[in-house]
This record gives sequence, structure tokens and C-alpha cells, in this order.
Amino acid sequence: MALFSRETQVALTIVLPAFLWTFLIASKFIHAARPMPMQAHHRVTHLSRIRWKTGDIVLFHSHPIINVVSGGPWSHVGIVLKGRTQAWLIDIDGTTQYAKIQPLVPLLTKELQQGDRVIAVRRIETTRTDFQLELHRLAIEAVNRRVKYKHFYWKALFDRWFGWGFPLDVSHQSSSFAVCTSLVTQLLQDSGILNKSVCPTTVFPSDYGESNPTHLHTNHGFSWGFLVFLKLAKTK
Repeated sequence: MALFSRETQVALTIVLPAFLWTFLIASKFIHAARPMPMQAHHRVTHLSRIRWKTGDIVLFHSHPIINVVSGGPWSHVGIVLKGRTQAWLIDIDGTTQYAKIQPLVPLLTKELQQGDRVIAVRRIETTRTDFQLELHRLAIEAVNRRVKYKHFYWKALFDRWFGWGFPLDVSHQSSSFAVCTSLVTQLLQDSGILNKSVCPTTVFPSDYGESNPTHLHTNHGFSWGFLVFLKLAKTK
């Protein structure tokens, strides 16, 4: 004699996994880590004191759901392009749907004025300058090509959880679709800064915040600098 009716068994096979998955997501959402400058490789400075350079990586803690999906404290990244009169940020997100370039400092100022946001910058240390023009060209090309946002973090997350047992291929890189990390990683690889040993679609925002990014190996002549947390100067 069956312990449960067939209807109950079917319900349990559907409801129980759904409940456990919802509980897991909810618990991670509640405890989404807020990044703090507490480690030896962390620094803190005012936004106005930063002298931006092409290739600087900007990290954002601004979207708890992405924090949960990607399993880390950082939810978004962009890359800096230094112009003649001001710095610009190239990034891509689900709001505008396409790769875009926008003035950097006004954006960061607006973000920091919101109490729940955290922003940090990571410089790629180098004495070389030959990559800068190429990085500019590639960034403008991505915008003109209208690279479209397509969310596939969940695939990369499951791949990290289950490894070779995950049935979907997460290593495919399209020139037409991207998330913020795959766009930034592809730009850094194609301009010669990052080694191409890692697939851009498998990189998470928080990988750029690690003390020694294990997924992101720089090429000869480049190295990762300190993670610098930004804050606004107090108004009198």
C-alpha cells in the first residue's frame, strides 16, 4: 500500500523542490553580502581624487538579485575609457539592453548618493600604453555594433555548482549578445590585457573583486592593482 496517493506524490515532486529552491534564493537574497574595505588589498578614497585611466575596472554593488544569481558581493562591472576632457564608462545592462558609453563621474556620483550602493575601482597596473587605442576602438565598435544584453549568469552559476555534470554549454561566446562581465572580459582580452584562457561568458562581476582573480590571468606586462572603494566628499 502506497504511503501517499498518486496525486500527493506528484504534488510533492513539484512543490518540494520549488519550495527548497525558493528558500535557498530567499536566504541568499537576505544575506547578500555588502562589500566592505576590510582586507589588505582594499583602499578607500574620495571619488574626486581618482585620476582615471583607460582600462580601469569599475565594480558596482547595486542589484541584490544579481548578487544572489552570481553568488558574490558585486553585481555589475564596466570599463573606463579616458577621453581628452573627461572619463567615460562602457558597460551593458538589462535597463538599456545595449552596450553603451556614458560620462563616468556623473554616473558614479548619482550611484553613491544612494545609500544602498557601493562602488569600487580596480586598476590594471602597467607601464604600457599601446593597448589604449585598441581598447577605445573595440569599445566604440561594440556600441556601434549594438551588442545586445542577454542574461545567462544562471548557466555559468550552475556550471560552477555542478561542473562537468551540468548539461548546458556555457563556453559559447557570441559577438551579438553579452552581459556586463562578458563584454568587459572580451574587451580586455582582445586588447591584449587578459589571457584568453577563460571564456568571457563564465566570468562573474565578483571575480574582478578578488584579491588575486583566479579566473582572470593578465598577460605579460600587466598586473592587478588594489581594489579602491569610492566615497563622496562630505558637503559643508
